[in-house]
Amino acid sequence: MESEKKRRASKPKVKSGCRTCKIRRVKCDEGRPACKRCVSTGRVCDGYGIWSEGRKTTYGGNSGAPRVFQPLLSSYNAPVPIPHAACAEQKCVEWFIECTIFKIGGVFSSQFWGRTVVQALSQEPAVRHAVMALASTHKYRAQRSDKDTTMASQLSEHEKFTLQHYNKAIGCLHAEIRRHSQRPQSVIVALITCMVFVTLELMRGQYRTSHAHLQHGLKLVKEIQKLSGTSKTGKIMIRTSSQTNEDDVIEAFSRLGVHYALLGHGTKYSNLDYDIQPRHLPYKFESIEQARQYLDVLLAKAQCLVELVRHIETGMCVATRGYEQYLESQWRLEKDLEIWLDVYRSSLDGFSAQDLIKNTLATRLLGMYHTMASIMVRTCIPWDDDMAFDLQTDRFMSIIREAIDMCQALRTAYPDFPMSGSLNCPLGMAFTMDIGFIQPLYYTAIKCRIPQIRRHAIGLLRLAPHREGIWNGALTARIAEEVVAYEESNIDTSFTVGKSLDLLSLPEAGSSVTILPSLCRISDVHVELPDENTGEATVTFWQREDGRSWKVGERKFQTEDP
Repeated sequence: MESEKKRRASKPKVKSGCRTCKIRRVKCDEGRPACKRCVSTGRVCDGYGIWSEGRKTTYGGNSGAPRVFQPLLSSYNAPVPIPHAACAEQKCVEWFIECTIFKIGGVFSSQFWGRTVVQALSQEPAVRHAVMALASTHKYRAQRSDKDTTMASQLSEHEKFTLQHYNKAIGCLHAEIRRHSQRPQSVIVALITCMVFVTLELMRGQYRTSHAHLQHGLKLVKEIQKLSGTSKTGKIMIRTSSQTNEDDVIEAFSRLGVHYALLGHGTKYSNLDYDIQPRHLPYKFESIEQARQYLDVLLAKAQCLVELVRHIETGMCVATRGYEQYLESQWRLEKDLEIWLDVYRSSLDGFSAQDLIKNTLATRLLGMYHTMASIMVRTCIPWDDDMAFDLQTDRFMSIIREAIDMCQALRTAYPDFPMSGSLNCPLGMAFTMDIGFIQPLYYTAIKCRIPQIRRHAIGLLRLAPHREGIWNGALTARIAEEVVAYEESNIDTSFTVGKSLDLLSLPEAGSSVTILPSLCRISDVHVELPDENTGEATVTFWQREDGRSWKVGERKFQTEDP
């Protein structure tokens, strides 16, 4: 018996399970983010290690073994145990897992927010303090029902707590980099913390500060991919199947970079280009997230081509290739978008739908963004031919149709969803870092010159009570209205339409539509957001002709959120 016991004791340690159960040499149920065995006995679960063997970031171009994806942590009840955390801090972490992730993640599953950030916050002090600052801001904004009745003392206490943890996060990050400046994990920690800062500043209305964080983060992404050999072309490489924390982080940064470019920040993000691994499309998409991943890169490439051609034709940069090669790039992108649509349609029946409403919204959104990308590619060459958008009426109508289907799905799920005006929803409960219908509707409103269609797009924008990253439904609706007013100011009144719209019915373009003259059209709209959500956004309108572009107007709008 004694020899048998000795042989038992000398068995190697189990490689799975949390650190606490490993030390105790007991079987772990491997619950995430904390195992139930530890939580039920009152112990602190030390977690599974964001940098554990199965999660090591790979460098030098070698891919590690695939890991099993964990579902979104919003489905778990076990809180993340933070040793020595005060009650207020622990509540912040719980709020982040139960509410913040769900809201800012959007309708698509977010591996970055639901997995990478949650695992990191329990082990990396910089991420933990950044998350506490974000959760505090989100909770404060979500729970205030009336701005006018908010007590100054509550606001002061909230700001104090937020800034305290914000500063602690910065301090911990500096200390981490000083101690381990060459450690690859330190770079990933810096990027995770940076994206949390980007989100926090957007939620606080500090747009310029958020923009600065994003630019620094994207620069760091390009540097680490270049050093690791992941990308040899200078493009940001995105994987369609996330394998490391690095993949999750790069996905989050690349998507937000495209969002900024589409709002008129293209000149600041024109040096960004994206590639995907693997490069070929599968015969079928395994999930709606994989379909979205491929479409993200096609949309980024479309935006990059638009900016590149614009810079060349206005003399802002010298063409590195012949014009025929740019036409070939346009043709290839059109074909890639057509192939994506064929694969997507053949894959729809195979997508699992745990949440029917989210699945409906996700499929409609991908349809809208695919249509918008197709319009961008088809109209980008030649750059100064704004009349090319007149041939895209059916596609603009398709964007409206998808948006109406989304509204109908929301009204079915939520009978109180309004079909006029907008929802009076606190910012914290109406903020997401993911895509929504604001971008395609805004694009439709300023690029489609059919009066009924563009006004319908503006009416649907007015319904949006929320922000999608930097995109504000009410603000974009106001900008679009100014564009319409400028373009139609010298047009006969019979050209315009009435304001009464049935937003759940498709608009009627009519058989005979007056064509808006080229010289009346706004070709570019640039938006500069302030560093406070009650400040003024500066919007400039540009026209172009014969390879020249000039500013024709400027407007200022209050950016205060509803």
